[in-house]
Amino acid sequence: MKKHKILFSLAALSVGCVLTTAHPTVGHAIYLNTDLEKTLLDEGKTSYVKNIFQKKLTDFLINTDGKKGKVENFKFSVPTWSKATSERGGWISRVAGKGPTIISPDGMGVPDYTEMYYGNSKEHQGNFEITDLKATVPDNLVNDVQTDVSLVKNNDYTIDVSVNIKFNKDIDVKEFPLKFNSENIQMSTNAVDPSNKPNNPVQFVKNISLTGDNNSRLELGDVKVSINSTTPSTTETTSSSTSSSTTETTSSSTGSSTTETTSSSTSSSTTETTSSSTSSSTSSSTAETMSTSSERNKTTQSTTKRKSSGIPSVTTTSSSNSSYGTLPKTGEKSQSIWVGLSGIVVIIGTVFFLVLRHKKEKSAE
Repeated sequence: MKKHKILFSLAALSVGCVLTTAHPTVGHAIYLNTDLEKTLLDEGKTSYVKNIFQKKLTDFLINTDGKKGKVENFKFSVPTWSKATSERGGWISRVAGKGPTIISPDGMGVPDYTEMYYGNSKEHQGNFEITDLKATVPDNLVNDVQTDVSLVKNNDYTIDVSVNIKFNKDIDVKEFPLKFNSENIQMSTNAVDPSNKPNNPVQFVKNISLTGDNNSRLELGDVKVSINSTTPSTTETTSSSTSSSTTETTSSSTGSSTTETTSSSTSSSTTETTSSSTSSSTSSSTAETMSTSSERNKTTQSTTKRKSSGIPSVTTTSSSNSSYGTLPKTGEKSQSIWVGLSGIVVIIGTVFFLVLRHKKEKSAE
């Protein structure tokens, strides 16, 4: 009877080891070495700074006469989050999984984690902050052009950026870049299994700070300012385009297409240009202004349409091509090895116990 109880206990222990190995406890230990932490920052810059903020700025071309006292303004909206992806067993899987082991020195990883969310989104709320956002002009125009930037956070996980440009004197250059930069962008990071398996909850990784090289200011992209003293300012055209683009950007976070942005911005541009020309001229010269500037408006609309048509949706993802390679199904292979080893250990223990038991009974006789 005692033999049967002992054998039953050993069998139950074996089954428990196998189940524990095959189905680990809910939650995994976050693992970050030097390479993975660098990749986490680099992918944040790619997914948010490059694929969202910089691409948004390419929507704009400011045309102005650059005269003293002139004030131009435009506004745009960007989301407060981004997403990066990697293949199964890639860098995100490693971050979400346990660190190096004897079986897997490079880190076991959890293959189902393939998405990394940055910032504050509806699905994965967290931290997002742009610190000291500025729009700067070239050094030779610092005293001639004054800029002001303001931010407003919205409840739909976007921010509105408003920019004012004031000319303190007549500008004699043909064009100049308006460079956007910030001290840093602070974001939360969360590793996500998109299949939502019960044993793979969302894993908070850490709060990160995106900065420029060697902790310099973070460059966010440029807007081109074109000076043309023979044509009226296109402030209204720019602002109108911005308003439409802002609306579509917000919806594009939930799947809006690029085509909608192009059509709406073109339509608003035409309307506002007409009203601007009408309000800035007398009733007797309205017809002349409209006829002489029609070609310019067509050209401007065509340029805006060409620039906008190449802009993808702001909800973008990026894949990692990290130098340390990938580890497809690493966690699954490690689990299989542990299952085999657990079985072998239990079998050896059982045989050893039975041999000792048999010798004791024989000596007792």
